[in-house]
Amino acid sequence: MGDRDRLLLLAESIADGARIDWAAVDEQADAADEAVTRQLRIVAKLAALHRTLPNGRQSADGRTSNCSRASPAARSAMSTALGIRSSNARSH
Repeated sequence: MGDRDRLLLLAESIADGARIDWAAVDEQADAADEAVTRQLRIVAKLAALHRTLPNGRQSADGRTSNCSRASPAARSAMSTALGIRSSNARSH
């Protein structure tokens, strides 16, 4: 599996709320991937925090959150931000 595919699977796992074995991720990452995996770890922490918010409650900025999982659009945005394109991703 290529680096891009591995990073895409990691991003999808984060979006799905799956448990991540960060020790294994760090072990597999080469020097070029270290910055991306570090940022994905931050994204995972933010996503986990978001999932702890009660549905329908307002966040600190006043917006209401009703979802506990990332939408396909959010996954696509994450992939785009990482510069990764899935073979099954839809073009908009």
